[in-house]
Amino acid sequence: MAKNSNLRIWKNAIPLGEAWEFFAAHEERAALAEMPGFNETLNSEIVGAEGAAEIFSALTRGLEAQSARRDAVNALREKLLDRLFDGTLVAIAYREAPTRSSFPVHIDHEFFDEADADWEQNSATAFGRSFNRIHVYDQATLPANARPKLGRPGSAGAINAALDQITRENPKFCDLSRKDQCQKIRDYLGVSEIPGSGMSLKNLSKFILQRCPTRRVKS
Repeated sequence: MAKNSNLRIWKNAIPLGEAWEFFAAHEERAALAEMPGFNETLNSEIVGAEGAAEIFSALTRGLEAQSARRDAVNALREKLLDRLFDGTLVAIAYREAPTRSSFPVHIDHEFFDEADADWEQNSATAFGRSFNRIHVYDQATLPANARPKLGRPGSAGAINAALDQITRENPKFCDLSRKDQCQKIRDYLGVSEIPGSGMSLKNLSKFILQRCPTRRVKS
């Protein structure tokens, strides 16, 4: 079941080598698109150039433009790794080491604290582990019943994972009534409040209190 679900998610996710641009803000993509590269700058600067000094100057400006564009790309790539590390985005890939997986598996967020990424090969290594065919997605865009869960829906892992995402998406989560807070967790996990589901007000409140010890006073 998990195998089929992971494969479906992986196929619809964005390859690592494209994800840095795909998940960049519109303004960042627009700014990058306007940055000239080496050839564009050289062709512009070389027009009318006379003598070795002017040609050398055109080449220098071309190299400077190439360097500036490379720095901008690297900044967006680092930003993507930051978002994978803090859990804003999720990575799913085929594991190569220490053991090889036959289907896509999710990569834990901590991996990206030290990940050495190969953007051309869509791969990365860290902590003695390596993954290839890495794809990236935003978990918030998945239907509730398609989101990966840590354990059964009512387990501590699943509830805490849900709270991680919900509190990131809604900084005012702690201002909600306990009833509304619990319902948001149920909606996220796609589970109703039925006996034995772990979705009762009493059970969910134990986890909520760890994030929201006291209700915030609304201004």
